[in-house]
Amino acid sequence: MDSMPPEGFAVLMSCGVGLLTGIGVVAFNYTVHEIHDIVWHGVPRVTWFRSQPLAETWKQIMIVPVGGGFVVGLINFLQSWIDRSDSKLWTKVQALSRPLLKSVAAAVTLGTANSLGPEGPSVEIGASVGFNAAVAGCFFAVESVLKSSLAADSAGSLTTAMVILSSVLATVVSQAGLGSDPAFKIPSYDFRSPAELPLYLVLGVICGGLSISLTKCSAAASSLFDNLQKSTGIPSAFLPPLGGLCVAVIALAYPEVLYWGFENVDAILESRPWARGPPADLLFQIVAAKVVATSLCRGSRLVGGFYAPSLFIGASLGSAYGKLAGYIISHANPMYHLDALEVAAPQAYALVGMAAVLAGVCQVPFTSILLLFELTRDYRIILPLMAAVGLSSWIASSYISQEKSGSLDATSSKDDKEELCYVEESLCVTDVSETKLAKELLVSAAVREDYLAVTPDANVEATLFSMLREKKWCALVIGSNKCLEGILTLGDIQEELRKPSEVWTAIFSG
Repeated sequence: MDSMPPEGFAVLMSCGVGLLTGIGVVAFNYTVHEIHDIVWHGVPRVTWFRSQPLAETWKQIMIVPVGGGFVVGLINFLQSWIDRSDSKLWTKVQALSRPLLKSVAAAVTLGTANSLGPEGPSVEIGASVGFNAAVAGCFFAVESVLKSSLAADSAGSLTTAMVILSSVLATVVSQAGLGSDPAFKIPSYDFRSPAELPLYLVLGVICGGLSISLTKCSAAASSLFDNLQKSTGIPSAFLPPLGGLCVAVIALAYPEVLYWGFENVDAILESRPWARGPPADLLFQIVAAKVVATSLCRGSRLVGGFYAPSLFIGASLGSAYGKLAGYIISHANPMYHLDALEVAAPQAYALVGMAAVLAGVCQVPFTSILLLFELTRDYRIILPLMAAVGLSSWIASSYISQEKSGSLDATSSKDDKEELCYVEESLCVTDVSETKLAKELLVSAAVREDYLAVTPDANVEATLFSMLREKKWCALVIGSNKCLEGILTLGDIQEELRKPSEVWTAIFSG
């Protein structure tokens, strides 16, 4: 190990991370399935609720999501209690408890069918392979998780190699534990003619607008629960049960909003023998209900991600759009000659809608394109797919850029920015605010202990190389009495290097 170069050690560590990630994802998914099987015993699939009398099923629909919310609320309270401790020993306990309790809270949220998804918690565990699609998993990790760090990291190629290795190993372990079948079955894809492309462009625009709506609705739900807590003084532990109650009430009319793995997507795609997709008018209603339910779940501090809801919303919207477009064109006045335009089956639009909404909500366009192409293995889907995904991502990212530039209303800008920032990354169990940070977060918990220390007589060139190698923007100058004498920054060195040239320029110009 001593003779191993730093790059080799980093690659070895990435392999270890991949193996542990795979094990963690397998354990997480098994936990979700076990909880789901226990609390929803006797329910074969979510569409089963529509074939049963509401008088016989309403109690289970109401009790299970609310019960899951109560458990998540208790986990939130436990994490808050741990975070309030000032002991140095508890600082280590806090670091260990956060990911564990977050994973348990996510498993309970999803197992009780609240309207979120497992991919965000899987990312927290370290996974980038939520769909049994290893190539798309690598792109997701680079595009979403590492896009900010790669921009400032000179060792981007090494980082990408580490991501690929860890993703492959995590995929192997997860497929060994969970099976290698795709998360949902893809129906046969049919792209009739290039003349159909404008229909996909319109779908991309609609998906972009829907992505913005989901983001704003989620931000509004977060503000709603925050204001409710401030005005009534209700403990934060009671917010998740309220979110579960909202989901249960919506599920009485639209049971499809419940998280049921990817069986809901299978029903929309009609890719299973038992799957029969709803009509277009009902699909539009389900889209609206799912957006509201997902937003309320996130706003109430239930734990989960936006990936699975985005796929379901996109599939529902695309299928409804495809059915509506096919009906309009087939029943159009013959004078418009629209009967010559062959429209693909609604499933084709559902597939493209999935990728377009995913790209718009989570801002991962390349991942969305590659994911669907990897699952369909049909190059004919690329043209309409890229068109719809590109438009959806562009519309949603334009809104995000507008928010960041502060051009929108200042009163809603802060909440929207926070929502945009935590769309799949900040799956916090506890409520984090500036006031809470000021009161509860100690410097000892936030301080970084890995720093570069040099003596006053150290060589500047050697110090500069050390700063660049260890990626430090400054070095602490420690004197002989072990006291801090100053701080040397990269800017200081750059400014000092300019001085000789300025002196010589002044001499020759004089």
